[in-house]
Amino acid sequence: METISTIRRMNKTLQLIIVALVALLNSTSVFSTTSQGFERFITAEGAKLMDGDEQFRFIAFNVPTLLYIEDEMAFGQTNPYGLPSEFELRDLYQTVVEMGGRVVRAYTIPVRNVNFPKESITYVEAPGVFNEEAFKAMDMALALAGEYGIRVVVPLLNNWQWMGGRPDYAAFRDKESDEFWTDPQLIEDFKKTIEYVLNRTNTITGVKYKDDKTIMAWETGNELQNPAVWGVGIGQYIKSIDQNHLLIDGFHAIHQDGHDVGGCGNERRTTLGAKTIACVGARKENWQRT
Repeated sequence: METISTIRRMNKTLQLIIVALVALLNSTSVFSTTSQGFERFITAEGAKLMDGDEQFRFIAFNVPTLLYIEDEMAFGQTNPYGLPSEFELRDLYQTVVEMGGRVVRAYTIPVRNVNFPKESITYVEAPGVFNEEAFKAMDMALALAGEYGIRVVVPLLNNWQWMGGRPDYAAFRDKESDEFWTDPQLIEDFKKTIEYVLNRTNTITGVKYKDDKTIMAWETGNELQNPAVWGVGIGQYIKSIDQNHLLIDGFHAIHQDGHDVGGCGNERRTTLGAKTIACVGARKENWQRT
């Protein structure tokens, strides 16, 4: 009888411990909702990036799967596109930290592609139509980045159709891809995406993206082939909404005299403001392209 009583007391104690643990878990979020993980925005001072009074130097990684998974690795369905899980993101950030990384770059905001399976999820479903489930995955990616002390660079547009980009914005309006740079309706459609993203409030941290110190910089896009006037106009529009973050010109080459390749020199930096970083994504084989 004594043994049975002892077991019952142990079971009650175990139940109390379990109840206490459940209460503790319910009272504290898995993510930090009171702190962004960073005290300051990254700024530019001449040719240097600064974190307050200290120069910001870093190892960075390009992460195409940060916001969107191109392969359904469980092979449980035919749809090849999906959203990253918390496990995948934590595994990613922990790996970056262990390798000494401090910055990651995402791979654009996905857009509905006419070649996607109908059941596939994406971020921009149509002009001005955004998928909340997808953007909650972006919320999680940013919240976890702050938790792990990782800054994020976010390109806003893809030049290519792979995960949806410039050609697909044009397809929404039955127009050609190259019209994206000049057509007022297509430019306005893209501005709707910019406005939504920058003004979005993270459902986990409660912080608007434009106020999130975890974001190191916005990038106009990935490997863009835009004319200079488009880049300046979009850059100015981004700055009209968000004065906090650095802005990266996402053109895919560098300026050369006699070539309208987007203009990444001092004149463009001056036009867009001091918080603009010069072009990235430059490849030697593209330098002569116009």
